[in-house]
Amino acid sequence: MIITVQNPTLDLLYSSIYLSPDANYYYIRLAKNAGSYTSAVLGSSGWKQIEHTQLPVNFITNCKKIIPIREPIERYCSGIAEDLIQNNLLKDNKPLDLNNQDHIEFLFDTITFSVHSDRQFTILNGIDTSNCTFLDVKNDYSINLNKLVFSQNLGTITNVEKKNTTVRNNNKTFVVNKIKMLLLKSNYLNKIKTYFAEDIFWYNKCLGN
Repeated sequence: MIITVQNPTLDLLYSSIYLSPDANYYYIRLAKNAGSYTSAVLGSSGWKQIEHTQLPVNFITNCKKIIPIREPIERYCSGIAEDLIQNNLLKDNKPLDLNNQDHIEFLFDTITFSVHSDRQFTILNGIDTSNCTFLDVKNDYSINLNKLVFSQNLGTITNVEKKNTTVRNNNKTFVVNKIKMLLLKSNYLNKIKTYFAEDIFWYNKCLGN
């Protein structure tokens, strides 16, 4: 199955790519899909980040790829929270305030502000899924990543501590939960689901749902 995206807004250049020690597998890092954790784990296991200019000509269609993916609405909420915490979301040159109704409407009406909150599969446009191993970030991800790496002899995974502090994680969780709550209470949920309809379809399709 070839991933085809209508009106793509992103491409593979928005993603970092890592090569396995045996040079037979590639890991494609998609924003908000356990990227920091996975990059640290694979980096400690001998994987190397490579430039796009180093990719083989047949990379999209023939090379074996590992791609973590995430339920689109869950990923959207996490991405918006990330940009909010970093003060990257502005209205009238001021950071968005989730206690301000005008700001809330602006947030959900705009939908996507960065690669963090845009459709993940747009980046994968043209890729042949028969050469991909998709790992669901929300379903035993660490266990499945370990099994995959060990079973394919792609390195030896070592324990890697997450870079984020507990305080930051708690703050992020609070913001994510508030965004979910506001989205459910708003009139925008159907609009958000429509915007991510293609992403939701490919997410389910690639996981065999």
